[in-house]
Amino acid sequence: MNSRNRKTDYPGSTGYLRDAGRGGKPSRRWVFPLVLIILAVIILVAVISAASGRNSGTAQDPSGENLSGQDGTRSDPPGEDTADPGGENVPEYRSLSVSSSEIYTGDLILVNSEYEYHFPENQEIVNIYEYKTDDYKLASITLRLDRRILELFNGMLADFASTKGRRDVIINSGYRDASEQQEIYESRKQAYGQQYADAYVQKPGFSEHHTGFALDMAVYTDSKVSMTFDQDEDFDWFMYASHTHGFILRYASHKSGITGISAEPWHFRYVGVPHAYYMYANDLCLEEYIDLLRNYSFESEHLVFRDDEETLWEVYYIPSSGSDRTELHVPASREYSVSGNNVDGFIVTARKTTT
Repeated sequence: MNSRNRKTDYPGSTGYLRDAGRGGKPSRRWVFPLVLIILAVIILVAVISAASGRNSGTAQDPSGENLSGQDGTRSDPPGEDTADPGGENVPEYRSLSVSSSEIYTGDLILVNSEYEYHFPENQEIVNIYEYKTDDYKLASITLRLDRRILELFNGMLADFASTKGRRDVIINSGYRDASEQQEIYESRKQAYGQQYADAYVQKPGFSEHHTGFALDMAVYTDSKVSMTFDQDEDFDWFMYASHTHGFILRYASHKSGITGISAEPWHFRYVGVPHAYYMYANDLCLEEYIDLLRNYSFESEHLVFRDDEETLWEVYYIPSSGSDRTELHVPASREYSVSGNNVDGFIVTARKTTT
């Protein structure tokens, strides 16, 4: 066999190779495949480099603008939390559509001589006698209160009894409908005159007693001695501790110029624990507090504070739309509540886990 034309031993080869070791030139059959392999390697390296460059750079939108913030962090729309442990963006707030008429309901509704109460179609008003405890007394077995508020009131009176060892509190008045309020107003006017009635009794439709959230209390001992809370130092407890149960002294003497009602050391109103605490700590009546909250809209800084139990709260205001429905922004994954203010908007209250 001619040594210049020996058969190849490589599997798959079908041709003959010229013996290059004896002065011959390499076969052209191997040149073209070798060029293709080199080109493929070059292209692969270029693709990998380009991909790496994109990952290390800043994100661009189709117009070529930078989608990241100036400091390299992502710029998200307001109200979104980017610190998601799962790696995906989770909104901190979500939209909630409510009837605009709900501004007339909730723990923080302001009812006074200027803002009339809107009686709801359904309200769970119960007879206090059926749910009372041994920690207090009733002036009448016909007295009524909102059921939820009564349960909270029972808790407060149990706390007072265990702290002071006294069970001399008597409830003189609770929920009143419009006709009951009319009767009281007319009787006070006839007995003491128009000026007295206007100073101590709201006209029908404008009384907090319509809400079922307010009640009048006093002291009535087993010896049948009656007095107001400010006449017995044990009952000062209600002045500095009722806020821990969500109640406030509604008509303080130094706030009568704002509330329009003379001092009533017997009238307490439920507004909710965080709000009662803030009002107590900052010496605010309900009128002042409602005005203050308008400074803390959803779009601006929210009111954030800790109560005396070290619970962190967030409170903000959303105005009513003026149409049939209002879009609210509420926490997406935190406990919250919404109350109307009976004036012009809504108040959102939520627990916060971090500052």
